[in-house]
Amino acid sequence: MRHFRLGIALLFALLIGQAAAEPEPSGTWRATYSTQSGERHQATVIIHVAEGTWITLGQSNSRRHEPCAGRRFPVTLVGGGSSTVTLLIAASKVNAKCPDRSARLTVVDTDTLEGEFANGDVLRLDRIVN
Repeated sequence: MRHFRLGIALLFALLIGQAAAEPEPSGTWRATYSTQSGERHQATVIIHVAEGTWITLGQSNSRRHEPCAGRRFPVTLVGGGSSTVTLLIAASKVNAKCPDRSARLTVVDTDTLEGEFANGDVLRLDRIVN
Protein backbone atom coordinates (compact mmCIF):
# COMPACT_ATOMS: atom_id res chain seq x y z
CA MET A 1 0.00 0.00 0.00
CA ARG A 2 2.84 2.38 0.82
CA HIS A 3 4.44 1.80 -2.62
CA PHE A 4 1.08 2.48 -4.25
CA ARG A 5 0.75 5.83 -2.45
CA LEU A 6 4.31 6.73 -3.31
CA GLY A 7 3.65 5.87 -6.98
CA ILE A 8 0.50 8.02 -7.05
CA ALA A 9 2.35 10.92 -5.40
CA LEU A 10 5.17 10.64 -7.95
CA LEU A 11 2.74 10.51 -10.88
CA PHE A 12 0.89 13.55 -9.52
CA ALA A 13 4.18 15.48 -9.15
CA LEU A 14 5.19 14.61 -12.72
CA LEU A 15 1.83 15.76 -14.09
CA ILE A 16 2.04 19.05 -12.22
CA GLY A 17 5.59 19.60 -13.48
CA GLN A 18 4.53 18.88 -17.07
CA ALA A 19 1.56 21.24 -16.81
CA ALA A 20 3.81 24.00 -15.47
CA ALA A 21 6.23 23.59 -18.40
CA GLU A 22 3.51 23.98 -21.04
CA PRO A 23 2.26 27.51 -21.74
CA GLU A 24 -1.43 28.18 -21.19
CA PRO A 25 -2.80 29.05 -24.65
CA SER A 26 -5.97 30.77 -23.42
CA GLY A 27 -6.06 34.48 -24.13
CA THR A 28 -5.81 36.95 -26.98
CA TRP A 29 -2.91 36.78 -29.42
CA ARG A 30 -1.67 39.02 -32.24
CA ALA A 31 -0.75 36.91 -35.25
CA THR A 32 1.72 38.36 -37.74
CA TYR A 33 2.47 36.40 -40.88
CA SER A 34 4.38 36.94 -44.09
CA THR A 35 3.70 35.29 -47.39
CA GLN A 36 6.51 33.90 -49.52
CA SER A 37 6.03 36.92 -51.82
CA GLY A 38 6.81 39.23 -48.88
CA GLU A 39 3.29 40.48 -48.03
CA ARG A 40 2.74 41.00 -44.28
CA HIS A 41 -0.62 40.40 -42.65
CA GLN A 42 -2.07 40.48 -39.15
CA ALA A 43 -4.85 38.67 -37.36
CA THR A 44 -6.28 38.53 -33.88
CA VAL A 45 -6.53 35.06 -32.37
CA ILE A 46 -8.74 34.49 -29.33
CA ILE A 47 -8.24 31.12 -27.64
CA HIS A 48 -10.06 29.46 -24.76
CA VAL A 49 -8.32 26.22 -23.74
CA ALA A 50 -7.82 24.57 -27.18
CA GLU A 51 -10.45 26.29 -29.34
CA GLY A 52 -11.09 29.82 -30.46
CA THR A 53 -11.40 32.35 -33.23
CA TRP A 54 -9.08 33.74 -35.95
CA ILE A 55 -9.91 37.21 -37.33
CA THR A 56 -7.79 38.46 -40.25
CA LEU A 57 -7.34 42.22 -40.05
CA GLY A 58 -7.72 44.37 -43.16
CA GLN A 59 -4.36 45.77 -44.28
CA SER A 60 -5.25 48.14 -47.11
CA ASN A 61 -8.07 49.08 -49.48
CA SER A 62 -7.36 45.98 -51.56
CA ARG A 63 -7.67 43.72 -48.47
CA ARG A 64 -11.00 45.26 -47.47
CA HIS A 65 -12.61 43.63 -50.49
CA GLU A 66 -11.13 40.23 -49.72
CA PRO A 67 -13.91 37.81 -48.72
CA CYS A 68 -11.85 36.41 -45.81
CA ALA A 69 -10.78 39.69 -44.13
CA GLY A 70 -12.62 40.54 -40.93
CA ARG A 71 -14.46 37.22 -40.66
CA ARG A 72 -14.37 35.11 -37.51
CA PHE A 73 -12.99 31.65 -38.31
CA PRO A 74 -12.98 28.78 -35.83
CA VAL A 75 -9.55 27.53 -34.72
CA THR A 76 -8.41 24.45 -32.88
CA LEU A 77 -5.07 23.84 -31.19
CA VAL A 78 -3.72 20.32 -31.36
CA GLY A 79 -0.85 19.59 -28.99
CA GLY A 80 2.28 18.06 -30.37
CA GLY A 81 4.19 17.98 -27.10
CA SER A 82 5.29 20.60 -24.63
CA SER A 83 7.23 22.60 -27.21
CA THR A 84 5.05 22.37 -30.36
CA VAL A 85 1.40 22.87 -31.27
CA THR A 86 -0.59 22.76 -34.50
CA LEU A 87 -3.07 25.55 -35.18
CA LEU A 88 -5.98 24.53 -37.44
CA ILE A 89 -8.03 27.34 -39.01
CA ALA A 90 -11.38 26.09 -40.39
CA ALA A 91 -12.14 29.09 -42.62
CA SER A 92 -14.24 27.14 -45.13
CA LYS A 93 -16.84 26.50 -42.41
CA VAL A 94 -17.62 30.22 -42.51
CA ASN A 95 -17.08 31.00 -46.20
CA ALA A 96 -16.41 28.43 -48.90
CA LYS A 97 -14.15 30.97 -50.70
CA CYS A 98 -11.77 31.03 -47.73
CA PRO A 99 -9.24 28.18 -47.56
CA ASP A 100 -8.60 26.16 -44.43
CA ARG A 101 -5.06 26.55 -43.11
CA SER A 102 -2.83 24.82 -40.63
CA ALA A 103 0.37 25.97 -38.98
CA ARG A 104 2.92 24.14 -36.90
CA LEU A 105 4.14 26.38 -34.09
CA THR A 106 7.03 26.12 -31.64
CA VAL A 107 6.76 27.55 -28.14
CA VAL A 108 9.38 30.30 -27.75
CA ASP A 109 8.15 31.33 -24.30
CA THR A 110 4.81 31.68 -22.49
CA ASP A 111 3.89 34.72 -24.62
CA THR A 112 5.34 33.81 -28.04
CA LEU A 113 4.74 31.07 -30.59
CA GLU A 114 6.59 30.90 -33.92
CA GLY A 115 6.34 28.64 -36.93
CA GLU A 116 4.90 28.41 -40.39
CA PHE A 117 1.80 27.51 -42.29
CA ALA A 118 1.76 24.29 -44.32
CA ASN A 119 2.58 26.32 -47.46
CA GLY A 120 5.73 27.82 -45.88
CA ASP A 121 4.36 31.26 -44.91
CA VAL A 122 6.04 32.38 -41.65
CA LEU A 123 3.75 32.96 -38.64
CA ARG A 124 4.32 34.48 -35.19
CA LEU A 125 1.82 34.77 -32.35
CA ASP A 126 2.42 37.23 -29.51
CA ARG A 127 0.16 37.19 -26.49
CA ILE A 128 -1.70 40.47 -25.92
CA VAL A 129 -1.55 41.29 -22.22
CA ASN A 130 -4.52 43.27 -20.97
